[in-house]
Amino acid sequence: MEKRFQAPLVVTFSLSLSFVHGSLLQGRAPSLLLRIYALLVRLSLLFATFTASVPAQSDAALTLSDCTRSRHKSRPHRVTLRAVMKKAVAHLKMSDPVLGALIESLGPSRIRYRPATFDALVHAIVNQQLSSKAAATIYGRLQAALAPKLVEPRGILRLGETGLRALGISRQKGSYLLDLAQKTRKKEVDFDALPKLPDADVLAKLIAIKGIGEWTVHMFLMFALRRPDVLPVGDLGIQSAIHKLYGLESRPKPKQVAEIGAKWSPFASYAAWYLWRSLE
Repeated sequence: MEKRFQAPLVVTFSLSLSFVHGSLLQGRAPSLLLRIYALLVRLSLLFATFTASVPAQSDAALTLSDCTRSRHKSRPHRVTLRAVMKKAVAHLKMSDPVLGALIESLGPSRIRYRPATFDALVHAIVNQQLSSKAAATIYGRLQAALAPKLVEPRGILRLGETGLRALGISRQKGSYLLDLAQKTRKKEVDFDALPKLPDADVLAKLIAIKGIGEWTVHMFLMFALRRPDVLPVGDLGIQSAIHKLYGLESRPKPKQVAEIGAKWSPFASYAAWYLWRSLE
């Protein structure tokens, strides 16, 4: 039932029930009023049952991408990150009791996202093969060196290889950042177009850039584009967490991670997040 019809009905039921109920309390309710009161109660219950039976959006349809869209064909999406997280957690607990127990022990969580910009991909490159703490330190130096400007292509190119090395960024990673900055300046990488593409197309476009592999794209998909069903099977942290959580004899290979994680779809990104949290 459309909301424009629901509201008047709710108001009508509420006012009618209040009037009749007030009459009952004041002792001036003839048998007719009693019958009306009983009828209104039954109608209100029927109405509640009907509205509750309207099909809700499926778990697969309710995604993080919905949260980032500002407009739809007719009206904006009103999906909150909290609502998506709630659905994801419910799905993971139901589909995988082992992971569900871990989620229960860790408690509520909130994923921190970044805008899907040049800055986010630079952040992902800096994080390659580094601990979170080391990566945060180096990225903080980069931000400080470019302040008060943001992390943008022009600033990276201005620093050059020497400037990036002075911040603790390896020569190899520096070459990746400079290549990305040049391609972005030339419009060969269009960050405005990426949110509109499916995961596979984003992967194909970004993996063609020097120094950007599957892991880096997975991080961009998860924490910048907010895609809900990304499982970084090659991530050592994910492999270690699965090894420990499921009592495996050895650390699983990417193929085994994918097999174990198949049940987490369409919310594999959330499963990965909790697995990382278990290592903290």
